[in-house]
Amino acid sequence: AVAAGLGPLSLGTDGAGSIRGPAAACGLVGLKQTLGVVPREDSADALGNTSYAGPITRTVTDAAIMHAVLAGDGSPAPLSRDPWAITPAPQGRLRPLLIGAEATGLRIGYIARCANPRVAADVTANTNAMLATLADLGAEVEEHTAPFDWAEPPGRVLYQAGIHVGMAKYMAQWQNRMDPVTIAFAERGSRFTLADWREAEWARTTLFRAVQDLFADYDLLVMPTMARTALPVTHDAANDQVMVDGVATGITRQGWTAYQYPFNLTGHPALTIPSGFGTDGLPTALQIVGPWGSETDILRLGGMLEQARPWAQHRPPVNGAP
Repeated sequence: AVAAGLGPLSLGTDGAGSIRGPAAACGLVGLKQTLGVVPREDSADALGNTSYAGPITRTVTDAAIMHAVLAGDGSPAPLSRDPWAITPAPQGRLRPLLIGAEATGLRIGYIARCANPRVAADVTANTNAMLATLADLGAEVEEHTAPFDWAEPPGRVLYQAGIHVGMAKYMAQWQNRMDPVTIAFAERGSRFTLADWREAEWARTTLFRAVQDLFADYDLLVMPTMARTALPVTHDAANDQVMVDGVATGITRQGWTAYQYPFNLTGHPALTIPSGFGTDGLPTALQIVGPWGSETDILRLGGMLEQARPWAQHRPPVNGAP
């Protein structure tokens, strides 16, 4: 609806990428904020929460304004029912390196792949163009090539086991009307043991600390938001493998959206912005990730890239018209 111009803003919820993925697939901006900055008092597991609410918009400015409203004034919320919101990460600070029109000296770590085995050639080409723009702005861009465990299997345990437990009470009455993919994920989640779940929670902690270590070397991280453009509407997320340049690369979490779910687990803020268009004419996107509480930084860098490589003038074709 936002891409088609039916409305200026949309509120998304993101448990494993569902703000950033739709935004990236539609040529829009999407922000998943730091854990606790926007209270989620409806979460069934407040302490172990991995779900966020945030903006999907056409421009970075709109995303920044909407985020500011959702986050409030940043003051602690001692009576909040979300424990992460009681003492939230500080908001509003801007790195001095991002105050001007350039980003001279900003250290940016480029992550070419997370848990995904391949990246489409058109996505890589558009990502490289964005990296070149960052270099033109004065940033020091370095590819991070050291081995890194992005905890995809443990993340899947938490995600699918959570679906199983959450959906169990509805199955008897509503299973014949439920989404088949949700049912398949719930069934897979039922096979995990308590030990699997606990080990996945430990893996989440390990992943958080590993990402924290990256920010000892880099101010911000960048990477594609997705490994390819949007999947066909007929794609079965429970069973079909994602095809990237004609090669099967695993299910969606492995082959397509592997850049998104890690930051649901770690709590770091992540912004997706358009990076161009693929050979199929569909949008591609770049993701910017920062330390906890760095929404202002990643929005600022996104705004600089938006100014250098504007995208908001594009609209999807209507009735065959460009």
